Amino acid sequence: MTLDASTESSSYAPLLQAYTDRLGAARAAAMQGRKVVGYVGNTAPVELIAASGCMPVRIAPAEGDPSAADALIESFADTDMRLIFSQYCAGAYDMLDLLVIPRSTESQHKLYLALREAWRIGRVTRGPALRLYDILHTQRETSRAVGTSSLFGLVIAVPATIGYVISGWSDPRLPAASLGYVNLLGLAFIAPMTWLAAPLGARIAHGLSKRQLSVFFGVFLLIVGGRMLIKTFG
Repeated sequence: MTLDASTESSSYAPLLQAYTDRLGAARAAAMQGRKVVGYVGNTAPVELIAASGCMPVRIAPAEGDPSAADALIESFADTDMRLIFSQYCAGAYDMLDLLVIPRSTESQHKLYLALREAWRIGRVTRGPALRLYDILHTQRETSRAVGTSSLFGLVIAVPATIGYVISGWSDPRLPAASLGYVNLLGLAFIAPMTWLAAPLGARIAHGLSKRQLSVFFGVFLLIVGGRMLIKTFG
């Protein structure tokens, strides 16, 4: 059986329409009351989305101006992620009930963090809910390193604090509101500032590239090391 030109053209028409308007099927499904879940990349659990009765739609950015992402994603970052951010903020994905973003790459993770921050500061007031998909929630080397260092920090800090309290308990030179060598007034001022500054530091770190963050941290260590040497031998 052979197809004439008109039959072949009509066969490709739905495919061409779907390619031209990639979110058209999602809008139609949403208008019919069906749940629609968008996903970024090729590692999201499409089978699980379909098994839940939702319509999975892979989000591919349309051509456009990504400059709306400049405030939260650096201009040299992945263009597709910047376009998705800009189009999300513009309401292009409002027909979705959920947007799943995997943590497969640094740029995808940065997209998720930028969208969360956009919601937090009021840059976005409507749009699909966001979910970060970390493949099987497997532990990563960096996650284990952060967790281990945090645990050892606690193990070191608690005995050290107890030691400072005991060793300075009877020292008459201590200022008011002190438990040994631990000053409670200092604790009352330093702890809240640390709590307030931590989110700011995290926001600044997320806005920097991996190389920039490494360079700044290296310079910081050089300054701290230099001050220690000056105090020791100066």
